[in-house]
Amino acid sequence: MANLDPVAGIAIRVARKAAGLSQAKLARACGVSVRHIAAVERDGSGLTLDLLRRIVHELPALQPPDVAAALLRTFAA
Repeated sequence: MANLDPVAGIAIRVARKAAGLSQAKLARACGVSVRHIAAVERDGSGLTLDLLRRIVHELPALQPPDVAAALLRTFAA
């Protein structure tokens, strides 16, 4: 699991809200618990590459190549 910059979690939260999704709906769509999504949004804890891909799939605001690439770079460190 990666330790993300807290800004990544904020970006996920903003994109989720822009999509009109609750944490519960995003969690259900991604196959994780609400607590897991809350932790990701808070500080990036528990975020795997697979979960990031599922989140990006559900949140259109994260899909532009530059945004997705920036999030994926967090796993390159």
